[in-house]
Amino acid sequence: IRDYKVTGVQTCALPIYTLTVFLRKENAASGCELRIYNALGSVVGFRQLTSETETIAVSEYQRGIYTAEILTEDRITRRKLILY
Repeated sequence: IRDYKVTGVQTCALPIYTLTVFLRKENAASGCELRIYNALGSVVGFRQLTSETETIAVSEYQRGIYTAEILTEDRITRRKLILY
């Protein structure tokens, strides 16, 4: 969603209740981990991922900035989550 007054600025006010993770088949077969960190760097969520598509409820977390980290055998992927 773009702000009509400012070019190039994206705004979004859509609520996010779930986080969906898509994995390659070979990564799902070998098992992956999802870790969610709070702004202080403490692990507040952990889940073993074993299928190609996993859906995780994020409504249990308080408002704030989190980092979702997916660990596979060959890489670590991090994404920011902002819950408000």
